[in-house]
Amino acid sequence: MALVPRTGPIKSGPNSRRESPSAVAKGEAVCPPCLSAALFRSAASQTGLAYSPAFRSDFGLSVREQQLVNLIRLGLTNKEIATRLTLSEQTVKNHVHRVLRKVGASDRYQILERCGIASLMGTQRPI
Repeated sequence: MALVPRTGPIKSGPNSRRESPSAVAKGEAVCPPCLSAALFRSAASQTGLAYSPAFRSDFGLSVREQQLVNLIRLGLTNKEIATRLTLSEQTVKNHVHRVLRKVGASDRYQILERCGIASLMGTQRPI
């Protein structure tokens, strides 16, 4: 998803239709409230960063480790996870190792199995 830079506030409300053309001309974003809410929900679900308290209570995973599990579920590599979370690749490797230890797993697929979440990587383990 590409982000478009803007210079002003987002306009919404009863007068926004009338003000929209001039707002866009000024570089402001115009978005109705119902669309804004749907956009934020969609962006949150696509990033895989949603908070899941079930992980924490079952395995003692931190919020960051829960984020990592959700990104593993998406099939991302350590490098891709590092980019998304703005971390170094080595830090991601450390987090993965800690999660493996906490959930008693030997690989990424077992992390997902033990956390009881479906993988979006496919149903078969790589050989």
